[in-house]
Amino acid sequence: MLDRLVRAYGVRILAEPPDAGFGRVLHRGPWVLGLFSVVGLAFVIRRVTRRPANDWLHDDTRLAAPAAPGSVAPPDDEGYRQRLDDERRDLD
Repeated sequence: MLDRLVRAYGVRILAEPPDAGFGRVLHRGPWVLGLFSVVGLAFVIRRVTRRPANDWLHDDTRLAAPAAPGSVAPPDDEGYRQRLDDERRDLD
């Protein structure tokens, strides 16, 4: 029955492509992409979890916004930083 339909309408009539030629790529492509995604996600999670927490908390270059041209930079408020550090310590 399928052979007759394939002869009449071509391979496109099949719901599942044959496991040969380009059809092989269609069969294995999602598995390969899924594997690469899992490996990539594992590398990202490993990189994020291996970074010391202290680097994220006290790295001012990541938190500072660039100043607009012609504006004056705000003064460094050491009292604010001290209160923030005290609150962080209380959370632990």
